[in-house]
Amino acid sequence: MELIKGNYYHIFNRANGESLLFYENDNYIYFLSKLKEYLNEYLNFYSYCLIPNHFHLLVSVKEIEGETNLSKVFSNFFNCYSKSINKQQSRQGSLFNKPFKRKLIDKPEYLYVLVNYIHRNPVHHGLTTSVEEYDWTSYNSIMNNDESLLDLRTLIDWYGDLETFDKSVKEAILDFKNLEIE
Repeated sequence: MELIKGNYYHIFNRANGESLLFYENDNYIYFLSKLKEYLNEYLNFYSYCLIPNHFHLLVSVKEIEGETNLSKVFSNFFNCYSKSINKQQSRQGSLFNKPFKRKLIDKPEYLYVLVNYIHRNPVHHGLTTSVEEYDWTSYNSIMNNDESLLDLRTLIDWYGDLETFDKSVKEAILDFKNLEIE
């Protein structure tokens, strides 16, 4: 699926087999820095979650002049990150499943479900008991008004205010098995 300017997407991928994407805290930091370096010119970021063996992003494609092959830009990003992890872990081969998955978000109400899903993912996988305790989602960046990667203004506008966002994420009861997220 081609990523079309102006549209919102759920981007996600996981490690091949039993591999991990993130082995230590510096890997998460490096992933986010490379995400910004490679893709910030083309995408607006609203939410993210990095789990040891997979990740989720909520993005929209920026309305910029000219044509860009975003699949190639993503490929360059994944290759850069993979080379780093392969070197660090003395491993070879593909780190990520190919191709990365993307789901068009064509219903506004689905944005809320997806934001909640992304932020509650570490709780669902048993990595933490509360969203605020997990360092590798955008939840704490949103709550601390950290705009280094995220389009916070748009995200908060969807909810009306920060308190409503916080309440929505914390109180979301999601049926992970029956969600049409992936």
